[in-house]
Amino acid sequence: MPYLEPERKGDWFLDKRVLPAAREALASGQYKGLGEMHLIVGFAPSLREYHPVIDGMLSLAVEFDVPLSMHVEAGSHEYFQPLCERHPDVRIFWAHAGGVLEPESVAALIDACPNVWIDLSARDPLRYGGSQPIIDAAGRLLPEWEQFVVAYQDRIMVGSDPFYREGHLHWDESNTGWDHLDEFIDFHRKWLSYLPAATARKIRLENAIRFFRVDR
Repeated sequence: MPYLEPERKGDWFLDKRVLPAAREALASGQYKGLGEMHLIVGFAPSLREYHPVIDGMLSLAVEFDVPLSMHVEAGSHEYFQPLCERHPDVRIFWAHAGGVLEPESVAALIDACPNVWIDLSARDPLRYGGSQPIIDAAGRLLPEWEQFVVAYQDRIMVGSDPFYREGHLHWDESNTGWDHLDEFIDFHRKWLSYLPAATARKIRLENAIRFFRVDR
């Protein structure tokens, strides 16, 4: 993560130490990726123009050939689109599929940026799914989400993201989300069970193997 102190989560892109620190970390060989990097509309700058720290991090991902996790949260995919279009060679996974976005907006972004994949972590009922559900009462994907997932099955992954808004909110300390880990994973297992086996297998494991190049 680019936050050199916990309190810099909201303005890490203003910290000129971030790029040198990230370069040093990647060069050490101890780190195999960049992120999660938070960009929240209302706090982060416009992405329509080059930003030395934000764009610099994406350039580092290409230089060191590592994946990059972006938590880009806005009311529309159009906020994120200029950045991913400007860096077509970066392997990006878009955390939580935009958090609050509907499937048509997520689809528009990944159509525009072939280098962007998504994960559906934190879309469970305890987090984003509490107000923006993607499943019905039986645990099956809502029709519009199921249609999206099947159509884009080669670009979707699942995840746990064991962070839960209880108690303290420090990103660098263990959070009570670990107590809910089984619920987070069972959420994915449930909706995946309704999909064709080959589709579920891609989303559950095979896409991640390809994206993270595990077989290298």
